[in-house]
Amino acid sequence: MSRLEALESVAGFVYLVFTVVWGGMYVIMLEPSLANDMWWPHFNSTGPQTYLGDLCSRHLANAPNHVAFDLFSKHNAILKDYSPATTTMELSAVYPRMLMMQSTTDLPDVIAGMHLTSLTNNVRMYTQYCWADFDKRFELAHTELRQARCLKNDGDNAAVHLEAMLRNVEWSAMVNTFGGIDGVFDVVIASGVREFPGGAAWLVSVQNAFVDIPTEVTYWLSKGVPRWQLLWHNAWQPGVDETITVANALGMQQNVAVKKMPYLHRGSAWTSIALYYGFWNELNYGYLAKYSLVRGSSTRLAVNDSKFQGYGVASPTTASAAWQSLFGPYGSIDTKYVDVPPALLTAVTGVRDAWTLLLLADPSLLPPASALSTYVVNPVPPSWHQPPNFVFVGGNPMCISAKPQVVPQESFGFYDVCMPKSVALSVTLTPFSAAFALLGLGMLTRDQLPATVYAVCSLCDATAGACRDALRDASALYHALNTLYPDLVDVVRTAADDVANISLVQVGLNTSNQTTTILRQPLVQANDLWTFFGWVQLYDWVHQAREVVRFEGDKGTATVMSRSYDSQSFAPNSLEIPQSAGLYFKYLTTYITVVFGLVAAIMVAYGAGTSFHVLGRNLFRFNRVVGSVWVGRIFLFVRGMTAVVLLSTSNIYFVTDHGFASLQWAPYTFVEAVVISGE
Repeated sequence: MSRLEALESVAGFVYLVFTVVWGGMYVIMLEPSLANDMWWPHFNSTGPQTYLGDLCSRHLANAPNHVAFDLFSKHNAILKDYSPATTTMELSAVYPRMLMMQSTTDLPDVIAGMHLTSLTNNVRMYTQYCWADFDKRFELAHTELRQARCLKNDGDNAAVHLEAMLRNVEWSAMVNTFGGIDGVFDVVIASGVREFPGGAAWLVSVQNAFVDIPTEVTYWLSKGVPRWQLLWHNAWQPGVDETITVANALGMQQNVAVKKMPYLHRGSAWTSIALYYGFWNELNYGYLAKYSLVRGSSTRLAVNDSKFQGYGVASPTTASAAWQSLFGPYGSIDTKYVDVPPALLTAVTGVRDAWTLLLLADPSLLPPASALSTYVVNPVPPSWHQPPNFVFVGGNPMCISAKPQVVPQESFGFYDVCMPKSVALSVTLTPFSAAFALLGLGMLTRDQLPATVYAVCSLCDATAGACRDALRDASALYHALNTLYPDLVDVVRTAADDVANISLVQVGLNTSNQTTTILRQPLVQANDLWTFFGWVQLYDWVHQAREVVRFEGDKGTATVMSRSYDSQSFAPNSLEIPQSAGLYFKYLTTYITVVFGLVAAIMVAYGAGTSFHVLGRNLFRFNRVVGSVWVGRIFLFVRGMTAVVLLSTSNIYFVTDHGFASLQWAPYTFVEAVVISGE
């Protein structure tokens, strides 16, 4: 061989080795993307899917119908360890209640929901009707004062108009379920309506009145009822199934579960029955006693308003008498779910974004995430400190048989079953909620903070030590936030006006003369150190660890913060992540690489046996010849398409940095891009 032919032979065999190694590199680069059919590298149920569920829960917790966010923003980093195989999503049971009970103007969704629901469940919608018709001619409130309250607070709420439901159910089902003339509906509603001018015509007009959703929405709006809100209650826990859709470069979509909470009927644990006992029960009670709910009708005039109170509270107690002095009679109390004010949401989100960036830059401000502690304390408002003969009968208007205790009791709660065992008023402190609450107190210097901590924690009596430990963990974070983001104090305190009417309420009893007192503690109040614990509860509210309900009665109204709720765990099913197509592509590309490698090995061995006396230029046709003969053009085409898809899909990584998990997008390196492009 000439020198030139020898060089050509060496170059050919070098190319042979290089192209096989190149193909192997491509398989290694491709494999993470083929772990699932979405072409998302390293996507699994306990890592990225669980993270996405937590992230969506964060953004949807207090969002309107639509929300957009940057998936790769540092603000969306979450301080949580997603590495264990047992990692689960943290869900709030408040979320499905929010969806069902918040005020909404999405009337098409409301109407569609009624048509997807059985007649029985439509009748059991938890609303206390004010009028039978949208024109407000036929009144249904239990008391005259509530009827006036309806006009003031709910005149635009379609849910308190019985017509909204009647127009959207099949009338034949109504007759079959509640009877015709002299049936349940006729005795309790229809007979009373017919006594008024236009009543009979109205009853005919609502029968099978539905045409289509747009027409129905237009009709509701023409009647001045643009919104919908049901009452808060604890008769049952609404369920929710929530998914997100992941679309890849091929336009393929995959639904991934991020929430799954079952419907739960609470049966005898339904304690809000004292406030209002449900329209379905009203139908039964009215039919059995042969009276109409329509105010002004002949059979309704014979019914004393106090009769409705007896259905909710059969045996009055000291506590029920005290609550009635605040709200008015039981059986006619409206409970409204209260949304988080935008200013408070902005404050909590702003502080959370700030400390996320801060801790990513300087993780020494907090101990490792695994070492972060929570502290439960029992703060007592200064104004609630009473003489020794003063006891507390509870903070839940639904629990009227509570036994007196020497310390304030917990506020109302969805899961409260009014057991005799007492539960002291408590607040859970974390470094983050405590730092937020310190911002709510204002700008504190390093010299001022120790005295403030001592004064705040002195309100906790026996749990003052735990309070000081919690504020110790939060102090470094608070000072860093104050230094780098001095405007945060003003952002937080701007929200104070929007939450000024939210409070805790407690019934107190003087045992010496058996007189009761209603105690109120605003969550946020100027020059009151207990406000620190109010800000902590507001922080919990934004994160749906608490909820706020407005209790509206004939005598008064109170907007009350609930007790705290534990989160619920949801472990997504790994089987819902499709993998079959990815495995097919993985095996195919691996097979092609192995075939190329075997043929190349044979050629190298043959070349060695001939002292590499071969025509080197032929080796540069290796891919074309071997691919066509030993592999096949179809397989080569499929492998080439995997490279096209890989280049078309975002290169997303799920990473953990100083305990913060996040998704990051990283462009391919030059070598990676060349390898993929070569395929």
